Amino acid sequence: MAMRWCYIGELGPGSKLDWGGPEGGNIPIKEPLPDCEDLRLYQAISFLARDGEYEGAIIDFDAYGLRLNGPQLRRVLENCYKEDSSGLKDPVIKQYLEYGDALGEDHFIALVAVAM
Repeated sequence: MAMRWCYIGELGPGSKLDWGGPEGGNIPIKEPLPDCEDLRLYQAISFLARDGEYEGAIIDFDAYGLRLNGPQLRRVLENCYKEDSSGLKDPVIKQYLEYGDALGEDHFIALVAVAM
């Protein structure tokens, strides 16, 4: 069974969702936050990325990324858990929300979903 997880990482050169790595390694260095292993968030990121929302893209083999500022990160998370808001109480998701609130509108990160 494939492992699926999500994390917040730095953007690549030029503030892009591209780190110049080879296939199988073009993903960002993660921020000092824990990984999220929730399938709902993985699917939300992958669907948004495939649709090109938030400058999203398929960034590597079985890896998807969104380019988000703080309010956008909050919006993605709140939309992901709108059907079951208990997900917003998860300790990792709470850290992501706090990180997004501190990030503000002018700074962007990569929200990444990876499968292996």
